[in-house]
Amino acid sequence: MNKPYDAIVIGLGAMGSAALYQLSLKTSNVLGLEQFSLFHELGSSHGDSRIYRQAIGEGLFYTPLAIRSLEIVKKLERLAHLDLFTRTGAIIMASSPGSSVLNGSSDFIGEAIRSARAHSIYIEALDLAGIRNLSSQFNLLGEEVGYYEHGAGFLRPENCIKAQLSQALLNGAQIHSEEKVINIELKSKNVVNVKTDSQEYTAKKVIVCGGPWIGKILGSNYENLFQVDRQVLYWFDVEDSFSNFSLGRFPVFLLFRDSHLFYGFPAIDGRHGGMKIATEVDDPIDPNMIDRSVTDKEIKEISEQVKHIFPALHSPVCLKTKACLYTKTPDKHFIIDYHPEMPNVIIASPCSGRGFKHSLAIGQVLAEMTIEGRTKFDISHFSLKRFNI
Repeated sequence: MNKPYDAIVIGLGAMGSAALYQLSLKTSNVLGLEQFSLFHELGSSHGDSRIYRQAIGEGLFYTPLAIRSLEIVKKLERLAHLDLFTRTGAIIMASSPGSSVLNGSSDFIGEAIRSARAHSIYIEALDLAGIRNLSSQFNLLGEEVGYYEHGAGFLRPENCIKAQLSQALLNGAQIHSEEKVINIELKSKNVVNVKTDSQEYTAKKVIVCGGPWIGKILGSNYENLFQVDRQVLYWFDVEDSFSNFSLGRFPVFLLFRDSHLFYGFPAIDGRHGGMKIATEVDDPIDPNMIDRSVTDKEIKEISEQVKHIFPALHSPVCLKTKACLYTKTPDKHFIIDYHPEMPNVIIASPCSGRGFKHSLAIGQVLAEMTIEGRTKFDISHFSLKRFNI
C-alpha cells in the first residue's frame, strides 16, 4: 500500500491554491485535487481583479488575515515574477449615514474605521466635501459619508492562483486536475480515505476547499450551511473618458446606495479593457445548474445604475460580462474548523465576494492547523460551534 500523503487539498481555487502552497513549504508529500481544469472560470476565483483592503467592515478580526495576505503576495511576486497586486487606494462610501449594511455588519463603514484605528491602517474619514474632493467621477446625492484607504488596491486572482500552484509544484507538491471527489471517509484514527471519480487516495489530513461545491462534498448534514448565489461581473467602455477612470486617477471603490452595494475598479487593462463594475444579489442556485449567459435585461438594469453613478458614462456600453458564484454561510462569516465527525478533515469556506483578500493568509492558517495542529491566528470567530454543530 502506498504511503499516505501528509495532506490532500480538495479544490484549487483561491483557498485551495493558498493551502497547497503553504503546505508545500512544510512538506512535499501533499496532493491537490481539482474537479475542473486548472485556472477555470466556473467557480469564484476568476474575473481579472479582486479588491484588496485592510480596514474590514465585517469585523476587526479579519484585518490580521488581510495584512498577512499582502506580505505573502509581495513574496510571491518576487518568486513567480507575476503581477499580483496594484495599489490604487480605495474609497468606501454610503449615500447616507447608517446605510452601510453588509455581510452581517449593520455599520460597515464605522466598523472599518474602528478596524483601521485598532491596527494602525492609514485611512481618512470623509464627509461630503472630502468625497467630492477625492472622487469627482461620482454623482453624489448630498449626504454621503465614507473613508479613503491609502494602501488599498486590487489583486489579480488568476495570477495569484497561478503563482501559488507553480511554487507548490516547485516545492514537490502533486496536482491532479479534472478529478472529482466522490467521497471522504475516516479510514482509521490517523488516515482519511479520499475517493475520486478515477482513483482512491489516503492522507493523514484532508482540507476541503470546495468553494461553491463545498456543501456537496461534505454531504447533506452540512449542505444547508452554504448558500450559493449567481453573480454577474460587467465591464463598461470608458474609452471616451479614459482619463477619468485610468490607473492613477481612479481608485477601487465600494458604494452603498439604494440598499445595494456597488463596487468597481479603474480601467486596469488600459483604454480598451473597460472598467469592471458589479453589485451583489441574493440569487440562490445549485452550482451545477448555473446559467452563465447574461441577459439583455440584466445588462440594461446595471447600465441604468452605472449611468446614474457616473455622469461621464451617460450612455454606458457593456463590453463583456462574466457570471461567477458566491458562497455564503447563514451569518455571512467564514468557516475554518475541523470536521465535527472527522477530526482529520479541515473545512475551509472563505465566503466568496470578500474572501480573496484573506485567502493567502488562510492558506497559512490551514497549513499550520494541518501540520502543527494549531494556528497562531485567532480563528475563533470562524468555528462551526456557532451553528450548534
